[in-house]
Amino acid sequence: MNDDLIITQTNHPYKELLNVASRTSLEVTNLDFNILYFSTLYSIDNTEWQRLNEKDLNIFDQDEIFLNPNLKITQEYKIEIFQKKENTLEDKIKLIANKNLTKIIANIDAKNLEYHEKLPMQMLQTIYKKLLKNNLFIGIRIFDFKKQLLLINKQIQNKKQQEFQLIVCKGVNAIFPQNETLELTYKEKLKNSPLTQNTPIIAINEGEIALRHLKAKQGRRGRDLHLNFIEIKEEEKKKKIHFSCSDKFELREKEFADEYIAKQKGYIIQNGDKFDIANVAEFNTVDLKNVGCINVGIDSKITINIKNLSELDDAVKSGVSIKCEELNIDGSVAQNTILNAKKLALRGTTHTQTKIFAKDAKINTHRGYFEGENVEIDLLENGHIKAKTVKINKSLGGTIEAENIFITTLMSNNTIAFNKSVIFEICEGNNNKFLAQISKNEVDFEEQLNQLTKQIHELNLELEPLKTSMQNSKEGINLLLNEIDNFKQNKQQIPASYLEKVKEYQNHLEFYENLNQKEKDLTLEKREILDKIELAQEELFKAKIINKKGVWTDMNEIKFKFIYPKQELLHSTLLDEHTKVFTLRTTVENNEEVAKIDRLDEYNEKDLE
Repeated sequence: MNDDLIITQTNHPYKELLNVASRTSLEVTNLDFNILYFSTLYSIDNTEWQRLNEKDLNIFDQDEIFLNPNLKITQEYKIEIFQKKENTLEDKIKLIANKNLTKIIANIDAKNLEYHEKLPMQMLQTIYKKLLKNNLFIGIRIFDFKKQLLLINKQIQNKKQQEFQLIVCKGVNAIFPQNETLELTYKEKLKNSPLTQNTPIIAINEGEIALRHLKAKQGRRGRDLHLNFIEIKEEEKKKKIHFSCSDKFELREKEFADEYIAKQKGYIIQNGDKFDIANVAEFNTVDLKNVGCINVGIDSKITINIKNLSELDDAVKSGVSIKCEELNIDGSVAQNTILNAKKLALRGTTHTQTKIFAKDAKINTHRGYFEGENVEIDLLENGHIKAKTVKINKSLGGTIEAENIFITTLMSNNTIAFNKSVIFEICEGNNNKFLAQISKNEVDFEEQLNQLTKQIHELNLELEPLKTSMQNSKEGINLLLNEIDNFKQNKQQIPASYLEKVKEYQNHLEFYENLNQKEKDLTLEKREILDKIELAQEELFKAKIINKKGVWTDMNEIKFKFIYPKQELLHSTLLDEHTKVFTLRTTVENNEEVAKIDRLDEYNEKDLE
């Protein structure tokens, strides 16, 4: 055959290669072909065969035509056969079919592939030949395949990407029949939260899909790219679903499903086949086994009321966590519980291992941990409080961190940290510690200052020997640079060792300058922190401890703490000491202004506000 071409018309190009191989001395593996032209013949409902050109093949893009059981298709190809040459595209393009043979995808590896004008056509030929090798039609139900192939070639030309994937052709997937069903979509959010699986309270947001009513629909068989039908089985029809939704849902009708949208925040309640949205939930007890953890969010517009006044049983059992907008508990709370709400009222006792987070709270007896903005506690028994404003009727001991603290009766063993005021009616205990310090609510200035001071110190330890080394080397480097200039002027070769020493010095210099700049930046940052500390510490002079009765027991510690310069002013009360106000004042000692603890016998009524 040598370089001769054989042009022929055939229905089976690869069979034609076998025929040519049998007539010549060539192996079929050494033969290849190009498609010069092809035409498609089709018949519907046993009518006469009609011939279509390639541009008319989009008639089969219509599913109703492609699914016609009496549709028949055949194709004829005009090809040129030649001895196979090296074809890099054959290995770079792979076709992948899905399980039902309703989609063919081409994976294109464009690594080391150089673009040229004939590349798009060569790629099209390669893909079409691979289709024919798998007894698939070409040009049928390809939709925008050619357009996408041209776009890929532009990207190859611009070297923007190395791997591509595109859909070559598509059959028609089967549509399986569907019975009428009601999806409780609001429950889907619990799938990945095992501790809330049992909860009867599932929050819903305004505008969120709560229910989806899938309408019954008939199935439709599909057809693959070999024209084989994909059969389906009709499901057994179930009874019609009956349900109703209150006016708190908006109905959004769609073709295959009706969606019920929540018109307000709350939680879904289901009573038989009726659905509604509520905002208040009532419980006798909340435990892990029967209710589970409740997490509906603090902006959910949901109030949870728990009422269990038994002295032998807890209203909230061990291990439970509750998060809602408003939480009211009549009863006690067990260990290892976490309560989180915007507004909380607890008419009972918290366990020492209870954690509460709330913006505003009222608690009868507190023994655990509380964090929030405002809290009122009737009895504090060694609990921990971190808030802005704290009001306590009687404190038998505990740790309190706040801006303003009001206590009616102060007993023993209280540790109180504040930055504005502590006011109490009477002190009946001892071993209480009062610490006035700048606020740590937003930024811990002391920690920041310590870290910066440490970093600057470590940098200086590294900079000092570097600076000494650079100074000692500078004179020698300058001599070297002068010698290098002489070599250049005399057009002589510069010794490599000279250049290496200069390069080494420049690298050390760059490293030193970077460290030095970092030290300057940290020093500036430290100065900014010190300015903020100075402003905050000025506010400490307004801080007050007010004992309205004015009578103290012994062994109570009054402390005012300054971060910078570091200073602590301390006073220990004596039995029957009479002082109503402890605050700070400034005085001059050795021509310097210093802070002193000031003791006053009377307080200003404005200080009680």
